[in-house]
Amino acid sequence: MDNLQAGRSPPLLQDAISLRRVLDELRAQHSLDAATLARIITQIFIVDLDLLAEELRAIEHEDQRAPRASAISAAGN
Repeated sequence: MDNLQAGRSPPLLQDAISLRRVLDELRAQHSLDAATLARIITQIFIVDLDLLAEELRAIEHEDQRAPRASAISAAGN
């Protein structure tokens, strides 16, 4: 039963640190794209959509850099 069904307000993610912690935890447990992460977060939490968009952009940027760094490291070995 979710918070709305139980008559409780959804928890508030009011800062980037809290939001990022939740996003990182979800990503560690599941391989999820940005759209799916956004959908999950907005269904469970109250969150500033601008803040969510900013964090998702940062994650996508990190994900794009990671394969390149791995390739460069592998080429050097």
